[in-house]
Amino acid sequence: MVIKRYDMSGSTILFKKALSLMDRSTGFAMSPYESDTFKIAENNSVMVDTSQQSGVIVGNYPYTITYLSPIDALAQNADMASIQHINGDFIPCTTETLSNSINSIDFESANSLNPYTDFAVAIDVPIKEAYPLTIVVNYLINPSNISADYTTAVHTLKFLWWFLINPTYATETLFIPLFNTALGNKTLSFLSNVQFQDKGRLFGRSICDPTLSEAWTFKNPCVHGQCAHSLPFQEASVTCICDFGYENYLFSDCREPTALFRRDWPSIVEYSLFGIGGLVCLTIAANRGQDSIKNIAPNCCLFITFGCFAGNLSILFQAASATKYSCALITVVPAFAFGAIFG
Repeated sequence: MVIKRYDMSGSTILFKKALSLMDRSTGFAMSPYESDTFKIAENNSVMVDTSQQSGVIVGNYPYTITYLSPIDALAQNADMASIQHINGDFIPCTTETLSNSINSIDFESANSLNPYTDFAVAIDVPIKEAYPLTIVVNYLINPSNISADYTTAVHTLKFLWWFLINPTYATETLFIPLFNTALGNKTLSFLSNVQFQDKGRLFGRSICDPTLSEAWTFKNPCVHGQCAHSLPFQEASVTCICDFGYENYLFSDCREPTALFRRDWPSIVEYSLFGIGGLVCLTIAANRGQDSIKNIAPNCCLFITFGCFAGNLSILFQAASATKYSCALITVVPAFAFGAIFG
């Protein structure tokens, strides 16, 4: 008895395409599935809703047959039929035979696949013990179909990229990894060209995004530092996290030694205040002999002048790059200046 899904289910459509394409590829006698309609008599079939239901029935009742993914078949401990290879051999569906097929697909065949269509192509590689494959080429991913939310789309792309470059995870979940294969490169190339609304292409915006040529073996792009993570599709503002003693000013890869004094706009304000304060201190020092200055503190005018210069110098330390010495001076010098002036 045949356990089948309804005619418009994804499993049924893919099954029809697979058998039809294999018939054409091998040149063997045409199966009944070559026709556009796939009909099984109602008196010898049972209709179910899901692949899991098909697997349960086939796994528990003898003399039943259905079409399942290898994952569903293994989950129900159902036997899988062999498929006839182009050389006439019957090949079982195993991890080894599937891997033989995936790893044998050349770059020319992979690059000929058009992901913007929904047709299927049969790949029956002329290698012994290679399982005949039918690849359904489809529109793999479109952010607007995932979510209108930008963050959700980006994280989906990151997950797909991570899944492809981590063969261990694919193996653990009973998938055949595409790691460093022609199909894997084709898929990464497609993902790298995905665009999102007005943001354009999402790949390669940050220095921490890997290049396609380094996708399988990530190389640290930072000269003296590291990236927070190695997955692509990062924001353009993401830069390397620098080791101590290096910074990003003109570049984003931590190649520049940390400058003694910072070059950002708060530091420019502090430099200006230092200049103004210096003029005030110089004015006080130049006029310390006048009665108006002496009358403030006749015996301590020198201390007040010194405290003024020390306090003004502490402004400059605020603009210095953070080190244990500059941090100590920022704490000590203002206190000393305050004591000299008001103590």
